Amino acid sequence: MTEIGREHRKSLDHLMKGMDFLQQSYEQLKLTGAPTTRFLSRMDRARQDLNELLEALKSGDKNKVVFKAAICDLDLSTAMKSIMHYIFDLFVKERLPRIPFWTVPIPRYLGYYISKMVIDRFFREHLDRCQVAGSIRRQVPWVEDIDVVVIPRDFSKLQAAVLQVDPNPTGGTAKVFFRYGLKWDLVVTNKEWWGAQLFETTGPAGYVIAYRKRARGQGKLLNNKGLYERLPGNKTGKRLAGRSEKSIYKALGKKFKSPPLRGQ
Repeated sequence: MTEIGREHRKSLDHLMKGMDFLQQSYEQLKLTGAPTTRFLSRMDRARQDLNELLEALKSGDKNKVVFKAAICDLDLSTAMKSIMHYIFDLFVKERLPRIPFWTVPIPRYLGYYISKMVIDRFFREHLDRCQVAGSIRRQVPWVEDIDVVVIPRDFSKLQAAVLQVDPNPTGGTAKVFFRYGLKWDLVVTNKEWWGAQLFETTGPAGYVIAYRKRARGQGKLLNNKGLYERLPGNKTGKRLAGRSEKSIYKALGKKFKSPPLRGQ
């Protein structure tokens, strides 16, 4: 790849993922209803622009690369928004209990959009509290699953609601795994453990591990239920924090860090 190619590798990777997403969306949408001509024309335009960008990369013309990348990104975004509107019509207006399933990463904003629709449609009435976590909360550009921390009003009713979207969920009373549009992880907690569980589920894993090591260095123990004094044998003593993420940061002598900055 040329020097310009290396310089724009991250942008190109984003655009290639966008095309993979569009291609699979097209195949999936054919199963749920004929995609509109408008969507197909936008998809073809985005594919054409990506091909022109690849040719510009080979040519080594920096100005041409920057221009083509901007145009391609614009058309990809337009096509993705078209999918969002299609899903909205399919899922909300026609009230059909199905949406396309993707096995490739999808744009974060579309993942958030889907998570909100599904939670509002199937789960909201059975929850006292919920928060989308994981890569969506950290605002990672491309996501492969949806993690949600929940406090159920009645766990049996929440289980019944999950069965409406996936007849074969897995897991138990602490976590429920199912598929709907993407892979879903419903993480069950309570108001006392809320902050600790949200901190762990938001991640990323390396960041959480680093904070657990920090806690151990202070003679404390951090897990998904809270921050505790650490007793001999790695047992938990007095509970120090855990109802909120901010309480954990404060108890460890750190300033609160917003999810998009964690792990950077």
